Amino acid sequence: TEFSEPHDVAADATFAEPNTIHQEQRDLLFSLFDASYYCAQTTQRQISMEDAWHDFSTLGLEQNLSPCVAIDVAFIKQALEQTLEREIGSNEVVLLLWAEHAAHLIPGADWFDELFYLSTYPDVAQSGSNAFIHYASHGHREGRMPNAYCLALANRSLTASPDEPIDVMKLIASVPERFRSTFMSGEHDLELVRFFMPDLYQAQRNSKDQSESNLLLAHYLCHGWQEGWRPSVLWNENWYRQRLAERQQGAVVLEPVYAINGKCPSTGSVRKRPITQQHHVITTSEKGMADLSPNVDLDSEDEIDFSADGDFREHLCIRSGVNPYLHWFFAGREMNVLPTPLFDTEFYCLSHRDILTDWSHNPFEHYLHHGHNDPYRYPSQYFNGGHYLAYNDIQTKKIPLLHYVLEGQFDNASASPELDCHHFTASRPLQSSVLEETVLHIAARVERLNHGVLADMINRATRLEPQIVRPYDDRRIRMAPVLHSEVGLMLETRKILQALPATRYDTIVLVPHVRMAGSARIAGKLTQTLTGICGSGRVLVITTDSSVFERPEWFGKEADIFDISRFIDKAPHNRKVRALLDLVRGVKAKRLVNLNSNLGWHLTSLYGRQLSAWTELYVYLFCWDKDLRGNKGGYPIQWFLPTFDYCSAVFTDSEDLRDELHMRYCISAEQRSRIKTLHTPAEDTDIEYNTLLQNRLSNRGVKRVFWSGRFDRQKRFDLLLGIARSLPDIEFWVWGKPVLDDEDIHTTELPKNMLLMGAYSSIDDVPIASCDLFLYTAGWDGLPTVLIEVGSRGIPVVASAVGGVTDLINDQTGWPIVDVDDVGSYCDAIQSVLSNYPAALERSASLRSHTLSLCDQNQYRETVTQAFALESHEL
Repeated sequence: TEFSEPHDVAADATFAEPNTIHQEQRDLLFSLFDASYYCAQTTQRQISMEDAWHDFSTLGLEQNLSPCVAIDVAFIKQALEQTLEREIGSNEVVLLLWAEHAAHLIPGADWFDELFYLSTYPDVAQSGSNAFIHYASHGHREGRMPNAYCLALANRSLTASPDEPIDVMKLIASVPERFRSTFMSGEHDLELVRFFMPDLYQAQRNSKDQSESNLLLAHYLCHGWQEGWRPSVLWNENWYRQRLAERQQGAVVLEPVYAINGKCPSTGSVRKRPITQQHHVITTSEKGMADLSPNVDLDSEDEIDFSADGDFREHLCIRSGVNPYLHWFFAGREMNVLPTPLFDTEFYCLSHRDILTDWSHNPFEHYLHHGHNDPYRYPSQYFNGGHYLAYNDIQTKKIPLLHYVLEGQFDNASASPELDCHHFTASRPLQSSVLEETVLHIAARVERLNHGVLADMINRATRLEPQIVRPYDDRRIRMAPVLHSEVGLMLETRKILQALPATRYDTIVLVPHVRMAGSARIAGKLTQTLTGICGSGRVLVITTDSSVFERPEWFGKEADIFDISRFIDKAPHNRKVRALLDLVRGVKAKRLVNLNSNLGWHLTSLYGRQLSAWTELYVYLFCWDKDLRGNKGGYPIQWFLPTFDYCSAVFTDSEDLRDELHMRYCISAEQRSRIKTLHTPAEDTDIEYNTLLQNRLSNRGVKRVFWSGRFDRQKRFDLLLGIARSLPDIEFWVWGKPVLDDEDIHTTELPKNMLLMGAYSSIDDVPIASCDLFLYTAGWDGLPTVLIEVGSRGIPVVASAVGGVTDLINDQTGWPIVDVDDVGSYCDAIQSVLSNYPAALERSASLRSHTLSLCDQNQYRETVTQAFALESHEL
């Protein structure tokens, strides 16, 4: 109900009042009377001014209720007792005594500064009026300030928003009565500014000006809170009011506070009984809570009273006109009432054990002062700052939780690995948030575990077997699909499936990435062959371990390329595997082919049995790897046996690897039929250099050797350096670059006869006609594609006789080096080529013929068709 302004002393009022109020007392109190404020104290509704005054003068006075916000009855009583030098009896009316004896001496509140008022407003001093009476009856309506702090606060608010005048009495009334003097002393100003989040406040105001925090805080205190704007993402008014209401209803809400060295931070009391949930509601006969510090005996029967302190019982209700945030700041904090659903004391303490030993106050205070700035201090299981920034790829200097409320919630960002907020909305997302609405939903349902039938069942079970509630830090409520350990996987999979070019594919090809490497070239050749047989849009190539895709032309335009690594690169390894599994299942592919994908190997190793029940599994092996001690390793060692039983076929790029698999694992005849060699077909088979190299016979100038490959340990770049130094009269033209960075290469220390030529897109970009032979120095290998390309063009080759290299290079087709670590053997072979170049060209012609026969495109396509049980009309 709206009331008129308080009447002046001279007002012609005919309101009835007891004869005990003298006219002068009546006039004074009536001049100060504010019906709205008085009725807010008595919770009366729809009462007239006349009735309000009558109620005050007959009942309110005797109950020592205040007639207006400017009158602090408790302060007046204390001051009167000092002035009268006696105690005021319980049957005496404080305000009548004050009005009769001391109104001219004692201001109505200790926050009123008489000297400030008189010096600031000299007209009041000149008039001879009592400063406080003048302010309480007239001055506040004239915009005058009762003290320096109110003036400063008003000036700051006006600086932030010049068009909004300040109602000082409303500002004073917004502070809980017992704390008004403390508030207006300004001693908490810095703390209020520290807790305040100006970015959030400006967003609620829909303002972009760059006002300072203290100016915006002043505007909030004077105006913003009445609009429902909140000062911090750690403040939720509805949540706070509900927590107070629960206490007011006669129950005790346990917000867990852990003992520090056996003492509770907020009260110094020892908590002794176990707690089961964060918001556990118990009756006063069930008081007590566990001390989870290591210094306290959990089995002790000592108890403490968790009901609100008697001095704070009056604050269990927020009076009309009081700023709820200030109510929490001054009263709620002392009562240990959390103002946000996003903080879980139990979770915070158990997740950050140093809180139990190094912090002597309420854990929520720690989060307010320190933790909210640290993305790795999680306030609850509902918000994980580190996950939020990393998973959503966010770079910001803002507090992570603040960034979520301002931006992340609008982008459907993931707040925690276990939480899905997609089912919820916030009608005013800056006053609350999607995350808070989600947590409120969870809290409302978890509450069923804290009282009623379910709580009784839990308590009975705990009495029978106390260990069922231990360890406390392992207890997490699961609530699919909103809160569950698989939520992160679900969110990742959802993003992945939404980003796929299509929803159905016949074949999936897994590659780790596409760099300048033979395995990537082979993956491209297989993909193009599959799309040529099956048709466009039926093959999906997935990069699993990296987003690098340097050679898209190798794969053609008929296949879809998808990078799953960008969705899962920050996820734990087991969830990466599960995300890939869900993708494979989601597109319902008939076959899955793995070409060197590490994640793909983990997938088929862990889920091979299940996958093979509804899709055909194929793996491609190239060669062994070798560690620094020379021992064999790599995919044929690590993954062949765990996956072979589930594979429809295993492909090798050379007969050498196929034969070693047969021998090493004692493969039966039936099993051998599933290991198939796919010799990668040569490109551009019409190109040959044997005729052009005839011109080198008349060359009287420098001799040249060209080398191509990765500058990595496997390719033995160190051997190349040794060979070049041993043959200073021969030039070595070198193409390639480091890829794996597992070799310490110093290109500034190369021999003078070695030239680095960079990388090439096609072997035909190399000036082969200006060179005499190709040198290959790998320490181990399959059948490298570069040798296939060189061999098909009829170029003399000196190569290490390792792995699949021997499928092409033998004594009739080239110069195989058996002692692969001996620089001299390579030098002798090179000299042998150059000393009888006509014979070398004859051998290179044999190499071309052999390569074109072994690495035939039609034969390759036929083998692929049979191995995959494909038909050309499979569309």
